[in-house]
Amino acid sequence: GDDSNGQTILNELREDGIDTSLVLTYPGVPSPFTYVIVDEAAKTRTCIHTPCPKEMGANDVADDMFRRDAGIRWVHSDARQPAAACRLAELAKEAGVTISLDAEKDREGLPELLALADVLFTNSRYPKQFAPSSSPSSSPNAPVDSSFLHGMRHLSAKCPTRRLVCSTLGERGAVMLM
Repeated sequence: GDDSNGQTILNELREDGIDTSLVLTYPGVPSPFTYVIVDEAAKTRTCIHTPCPKEMGANDVADDMFRRDAGIRWVHSDARQPAAACRLAELAKEAGVTISLDAEKDREGLPELLALADVLFTNSRYPKQFAPSSSPSSSPNAPVDSSFLHGMRHLSAKCPTRRLVCSTLGERGAVMLM
């Protein structure tokens, strides 16, 4: 969006040395944002997301984005705008640009993005939904159980060009498959 939130986001990215010349803004459209509420006592996190009211489409992604000598080396997506995210990932793949994906739950377009991702990040819950119900339990001292690892391997297989799959485990750190 072109609102004050959008301007703040762009200014902070620029201050961090990030080129924002390819960022799309829509006049009169508010920027999406997320409030993150952390309860230290309960060890919980709640995210309240306010989405962009305008859905980006595949046509919003410039076909020559990666031919502009923009120095793009990495593209990251969370699949919230599936048509645009898939088109961006396809163009990035053609240009040899690394694609990372944040997958926390099933979303429209996620299977297509998984097939293009080189690097996959997940939360601690997402891989578990791919584990067989009869997975044996691991030692209680193990950082993750075998069903979790099975789920990570399943996700890894859905990313044929993947370099790694990393799942965050909160205060227990993270686990990564390469």
